[in-house]
Amino acid sequence: MDRGMCGLVYLLGFLLLGVEVIHGQEVNFIEAEWSEAANRAALEGKAVFVDVYTDWCAPCKQMDQTTFKNSEVAAFFNQEYISIKINAEDNGSGAQMARRYSVGSYPTLLFLTSAGELISHHEGMKTDYEILDIGRSSKRLFESLDYIRHVKQNLSAAYTPDQLGEILDLTTDHPFDGKARLSMQYLDLLDEVTEADLRRVMGAVQEMDVDHLRRVAPMILPLTYDEMRVRRNSQEWIAWRTSTENSLYELINRSIEKADFQSFEAALDILKGLMRLKPKQVDKFYYKYYRRNNLEQFRQFASYMINEHIIPSEPKAVALADEQKYQLIQAEVEQSLARLEGSDVQIEYADATSQTPTIDSLAEIYTISRSIANELYEVSSDFFAFYEDESSRRKSDFWASLAYRYYPYDYKYYENHIYILQSLNKPDEAQRVEQEVQRLPWYGEMMILVVLIVVRIIPIGQR
Repeated sequence: MDRGMCGLVYLLGFLLLGVEVIHGQEVNFIEAEWSEAANRAALEGKAVFVDVYTDWCAPCKQMDQTTFKNSEVAAFFNQEYISIKINAEDNGSGAQMARRYSVGSYPTLLFLTSAGELISHHEGMKTDYEILDIGRSSKRLFESLDYIRHVKQNLSAAYTPDQLGEILDLTTDHPFDGKARLSMQYLDLLDEVTEADLRRVMGAVQEMDVDHLRRVAPMILPLTYDEMRVRRNSQEWIAWRTSTENSLYELINRSIEKADFQSFEAALDILKGLMRLKPKQVDKFYYKYYRRNNLEQFRQFASYMINEHIIPSEPKAVALADEQKYQLIQAEVEQSLARLEGSDVQIEYADATSQTPTIDSLAEIYTISRSIANELYEVSSDFFAFYEDESSRRKSDFWASLAYRYYPYDYKYYENHIYILQSLNKPDEAQRVEQEVQRLPWYGEMMILVVLIVVRIIPIGQR
């Protein structure tokens, strides 16, 4: 071979090597449908990594520019996985895969066997070290699927704590039927729960019973979000807190549906002790329980709630504050605001000499008064629906009339009272409330909006 030919071969080799080096700097997502990727994975004995994205997803684009271009990430994934991208909104195989694997947010990262069996499922943007952790644990899981199948078939076996710890470590990102049972069995064998133990069982926390949640929750819920951010993996801790809170709420709701007062109180006890719930927040859970399961107790508790929590302040003062906010934001007038008498709302003013509250202070009043009106609306509606005795009907009437005194900007509060008055055969009073709402400044705007909506919805030929 002459020198020229040798030089050409050398140059081609160098160029090919350069292409390989450049190519190796990012994850190699092959352009293929699922079936082609699955066939290739089966031939090579690998799992499939699927990045489920959408065109409008900013975190997806950010991962493309950062995480997937990290050299360590690229080297690992190109060596261990067949990688593909799936657009969840392509109305074809992508949308079908998104439905099949319950993809609800983007990006979602799926690790699958060539047969389509889910190995692990992860949501949200991941950094390079996070996705490497996920990739490595999913690889171990993929290599241990036969062992996991054996465990699933032998859930009642007497495992030692070390064996259970190994199983749970292996399946950190792999929820399977029976995992909660193994997690609770593991907790039963521990004298004290450590952070490592917590990490092992968190994947099954949403299926735990009250006693086991009582052991896990104290390690997570009392921590503030700032405290969790200094942990090794802040996103993980925040996700754990959210998962634990949701588990307790779900357990409370299931207890209400099953009329299981003992489980209801036990779960609520954990929640109120660790999240420092205020008495009003706690009472709302009891209100919900009694409303569904004990109407006689509900009758007494609703009256207690109204008098203790819902109407502690003067409605005219709160309504005046709301009216002031409405006018201030609409720039209709400038006028001073009377202090709220008998209210626990702290009014902040723009400066020492100003009589105009800050927007933040007005927003607080707005939120409180609307909340009071909503509760009055709901309780008055419930009472009128459940009880037909004269005393209860009088309470329904009174509470319904208070709702729009606290928040006079929502027609449903007036409508509810008008309906109650008409049902009680009080047409004159119902007409008076109707006339009152028609005099409000926003009523005309609302009716114009309704007409516009009707005009747009109903075709001309059908009017």
